[in-house]
Amino acid sequence: MAKILADRDIKKKLIGTVIQHADDARINPNGLEVRLGRRVLFQATGEEKDLGSGLFLKVLPGESVLISSYEDFDFRCETVHAILPWMQPDGIYHAYDYHDAGRHHAIQH
Repeated sequence: MAKILADRDIKKKLIGTVIQHADDARINPNGLEVRLGRRVLFQATGEEKDLGSGLFLKVLPGESVLISSYEDFDFRCETVHAILPWMQPDGIYHAYDYHDAGRHHAIQH
């Protein structure tokens, strides 16, 4: 059965362990607002770009991009189970997140 963590539990249990480099001010009752990073990958061409300060990205209809996050997410089983022993790593994600439960990396949106 699914369990939903309250905002105070996200801050107490996940920030600094499973979720690193998070801004506490972005924790809300619905979860954590993830900040978009600077690395962009255009899926159709494989081209990667860095977005500098003050720049923006325009995604045209039909294009698909992956954008890095400032936060790092550690979904390795040993990390998740140390904090939430009842949780399977695949259960900590949102419908539009890409992650691999065996790796330690920044989620890309």
